[in-house]
Amino acid sequence: MVKDNSPFFDIKTYRLWYFCIFIAVQLTTSLAYSQNSVKKISSLDVSLLRDTLTLEGNAFSFNNIRVNNTGQISRTFNIDLELPSDWSKIIELQKLFTIQPGETLIIPFRIAASPGSQSDKSYNATLKFSMPNENLSETLTMVCLVKSRSAWKMTLPNNSILKQVTGENAIFPVLLRNSGSVPEQISLNFKDNIGLNIPDMLNVTVPPGSDTLLQVSIPADDRFQNAREVRIIVEASSKSKDKQSAEQLISALNSSLRANKTPWFNLPLTLEVVGQNAFSAGETYTMNGQLTLGFKNERDVSMNYQSESLYGARGGQSFIQALYRSKGLTLSAGDQTGFKNFQMIGYGVRGTIPLRNKTQEIQVSAIKSKQYSTSQFTYQHQFTTKKGSFTIENFGFLDPDKGINSYISELMLKSSLGKNTTFGLLQAGGFEDIDQPVFSDRRLSSRTAFQLNSKYKSLFIRSSTDRSSKYYPGFNKGLFTSTNDIGVTGKVQSLSAFANINYRGAIPDSGIYEALLSLNSKEYGLKYGLSGKTWSNFLTASYLNQTEAGADSIKSGTYKLGLAMNKRFGQSAFLNLAVNAGKISLPGLDSVKSTSFNSSGTFQRKNVGINARYEYGFSQLGDINTFLRTGQIPKRLNGNIFIENSLFNKNLQFRNQGDFNLNYSSNDKNFSLRSDIIFNLRKSYTQFKLSYLRTFNNIGSSNINLSIRKNLNLPLPGIRKFETMEVVLFKDLNADSVYNEGDEVLPGATIRINGKSFISDEKGKIFYRNVSRGVYDLDLTLSAQKSWVPRTAFRQSVEVNKETNIFIPFKKTAFFTGKVIVNRALNSTKTFSLENIKIMAVSSKGETFTTLTTQNGSFSFSVPEDRYEVRIFSSSFDSSFQVSESVLYADLASQAEIKPLEFIITEQKRQINIRKAGP
Repeated sequence: MVKDNSPFFDIKTYRLWYFCIFIAVQLTTSLAYSQNSVKKISSLDVSLLRDTLTLEGNAFSFNNIRVNNTGQISRTFNIDLELPSDWSKIIELQKLFTIQPGETLIIPFRIAASPGSQSDKSYNATLKFSMPNENLSETLTMVCLVKSRSAWKMTLPNNSILKQVTGENAIFPVLLRNSGSVPEQISLNFKDNIGLNIPDMLNVTVPPGSDTLLQVSIPADDRFQNAREVRIIVEASSKSKDKQSAEQLISALNSSLRANKTPWFNLPLTLEVVGQNAFSAGETYTMNGQLTLGFKNERDVSMNYQSESLYGARGGQSFIQALYRSKGLTLSAGDQTGFKNFQMIGYGVRGTIPLRNKTQEIQVSAIKSKQYSTSQFTYQHQFTTKKGSFTIENFGFLDPDKGINSYISELMLKSSLGKNTTFGLLQAGGFEDIDQPVFSDRRLSSRTAFQLNSKYKSLFIRSSTDRSSKYYPGFNKGLFTSTNDIGVTGKVQSLSAFANINYRGAIPDSGIYEALLSLNSKEYGLKYGLSGKTWSNFLTASYLNQTEAGADSIKSGTYKLGLAMNKRFGQSAFLNLAVNAGKISLPGLDSVKSTSFNSSGTFQRKNVGINARYEYGFSQLGDINTFLRTGQIPKRLNGNIFIENSLFNKNLQFRNQGDFNLNYSSNDKNFSLRSDIIFNLRKSYTQFKLSYLRTFNNIGSSNINLSIRKNLNLPLPGIRKFETMEVVLFKDLNADSVYNEGDEVLPGATIRINGKSFISDEKGKIFYRNVSRGVYDLDLTLSAQKSWVPRTAFRQSVEVNKETNIFIPFKKTAFFTGKVIVNRALNSTKTFSLENIKIMAVSSKGETFTTLTTQNGSFSFSVPEDRYEVRIFSSSFDSSFQVSESVLYADLASQAEIKPLEFIITEQKRQINIRKAGP
């Protein structure tokens, strides 16, 4: 053990900590978890930290991949993770990992369910592990249980808006975003600084994974119009009593408005600098980049890039891919991967073309390997019907170095029979053209697969069989697999029988092909279960007969008995326990050594968890080979404790984890501490990640990985995307409709441009900056001032395709004023406001003009010369206030100005009925 000279960590403290962790893990081995399977690929042991992962709705959950090199030479491998549609993942992809003899690598990853995933349902995720240099691959399956998660947020997209013109309601948006997995019932309350008439409460239901945009309208009453600034507090609360609030500001009109921040074209670029093994001898720095450009008609182009090592030791291979998407085509070029029948990591193109309203789809690809001279070509045509799909797929794999060219043609049918039965059928043909110095041949082969899932009342059947002939090209060469499960299930109990077979036949002319991983096994058994709303127990009894392929094939038979128990405590805690025992039949084993046992499990409450596993005997693939080689019965103990949390509205996220692994048979000890920190600066679109790993074993080492990710909208000066519109309002005294220097301007006039309101400044100017090119509508109906109206139409259109100056002439015209007068009843206590009473003037041509009264009841109109019918709207009055004449007349056809009009409103006296009492 190498001594750590740090003043914060002496050797005595380490030994005490080591002992405490050892005792803690020993005590927790009785808390069992479902069995974590270990896959043996060449000399690598590959396993998942958790075979079963509980996801809190669509929040990211943590897991890791453990890889141990038990061989004598270094190995390279890469990983890929396949998730259900629209799920998210954070994992190091497209990178070749190198692991030295005796070294253990822990590769962390996070996954999150899509917002539309059903709660309290299990999904399968598949981890693909491959060794390109040795043409080996294997898959690990992880069960993901999606729990319900409440996560919602209220925002005000435009929290500072301008008042609309006099007499119109102000509208501001409220955005409710539900990023959780359950519907949210949100109640909204509004409080303002001037006592506006806003609804006290609004109740809204927001579906999971969706946004709801509300438009809140504020009545344009006198209090609103007189206020220079209105502040509204919006309070939101959910059914679970979670509360959020935000402030909306509504201020007076301005003469200038920006539609976009800059006039230049913005490049939406994301850059990330990643440092692995930072500040150490093996440090490597790489750069990742992502760029997405959106176009019209749902088209976009994106590019992803990962560099070679920028500094330090040589890193993984570079990665670059460009992607084009539209309604009728998806096309990618650059780095590509393929794992279906052959393993391929290289460069190429891949395209998808939907046909006939997406009832058909064509996919093509061509990939050239980075490391070898191999090439792969694929063509797929899929037909979709109401009851299923039919797919034709062709593969071509050319390997000139080995002198083998392979071709595959597959037909796949998927269909449903009624509501409770689905089946699939695959029929394929293969062809190999072998041209080697010592051997030449052409071989035909076939593959047949069938899948059935059916349920009738309480009876269910699940069956899947896949058989490939011995010369079938690719991973499935000579492979036969069959998985069958039949049983009955009730509300509480279930009983099923299962039979699983995996077999790869011996391949003649084995010198022609590379060795393929082979584990021949047959397992038969029964499974009985009891389950409730928050718990489930399963008892399994089976017999396993298997042959491990190696230098000498080793046959064994094992009787197995397992018990798995799961319990949920509310929405924040769960406990999983499992115990498995087995009796193996193997030459040279006595009754004691032939017994195997393992117990494992996990307990998690909110963000804290612990899991442990103890194994005695032959629990993992390769244990029998190890026993025959060393004579030692395998005994292992491993576990971990973790805590994860977030602060500052989830802008700071962290996870700390301690792992302990002890192999009694080989006396290998390994303890590690890992810390992950993610810090988001949302306003600056920046993210920092820091990961620290400290390993305590015979060597001892420290490792720091860090990254900085920045989302950039880089303006490109010189490449203009937006223009500026300048509007000048002036008094056209000489009636030439041309703005001349010295012409008097019209300040304080209100106009609308595409529905947005502006008010001209002291120079009569209005600026609408950084607008898109196109046609804009100008509404001048509210721009009239005393004796001045637009010389031409009140509504005009203008095209903006560059920096545009618009001059609008105003002409002197007729003008009249008026006033509302109220005669109050004697000793009246009722209130009556003279402000914001609507007055309308209608010309003989049917043109309408409206205005509102001021605080003292006065009003005015600047209108073209004509005869007008002027009306007062009394619908907002109390019934006790009556207008003597609701319609007055203004004749401006023969005179520019007339005497002020007067609307007389009289308050009616209260009627008192006096009745005489009877005799």
